[in-house]
Amino acid sequence: MEPKLIQENDQINSGLQRNIKIIEINQENNEQKQGNIEEAEKLFKQGEALHNLQKYQEAIDCYDKAIQINSKYEIAWNNKGSALRKLQQYQEAIDCYDKAIQINQKYDIAWNNKGSALRKLQKYYEAIDCYDKAIQINSKYNIAWNNKGYSLHQLKKYKDAIVCYDQRLSICPDPVTLKLKADSLFELGNKREAKLCYITALEKGSNEKDFIKKQLSKL
Repeated sequence: MEPKLIQENDQINSGLQRNIKIIEINQENNEQKQGNIEEAEKLFKQGEALHNLQKYQEAIDCYDKAIQINSKYEIAWNNKGSALRKLQQYQEAIDCYDKAIQINQKYDIAWNNKGSALRKLQKYYEAIDCYDKAIQINSKYNIAWNNKGYSLHQLKKYKDAIVCYDQRLSICPDPVTLKLKADSLFELGNKREAKLCYITALEKGSNEKDFIKKQLSKL
């Protein structure tokens, strides 16, 4: 009987040792994982700083290193796309935005940015679809309203563009949108309202004073 008891005790002790080892491994893995997250974030922040200095290729290198550590780092994918867009590598940028969106379907900024890259390729309908996605996620995403309006303007859908600009103006009455709305009104031949929007844009500090003054001279 005694050997049987010893055997059972050995099994119990062995099991405890395995549990302790598993706990130790999990702790090591968690520490390593936390270290990786911190390193990825550090590289991402370096990329952001370089991005802000307009050192886009160097920023991309940092984003790539962050992504190598964490392939699910959607913000790094998005920012890499934006850096590529600055370098006029629009299709490569779209690929990055698609990666970000695959990770997070609700990533409204990536949808908007993808739309802007598509717009640079003059794929206005596809761009509008992306802006609509961003707006569905966040109806107060005023940049997406502006971008959609601009794309519609390029398609000569001026009335639809004005609807988008009005939506943004209801959220944020800024001079950029007022100028864009005036451009669409101008194309529709609505001189009185176009003039009013141009003048209001100037009063609110528009950076396009020369262009606006030129347009006003035509009204």
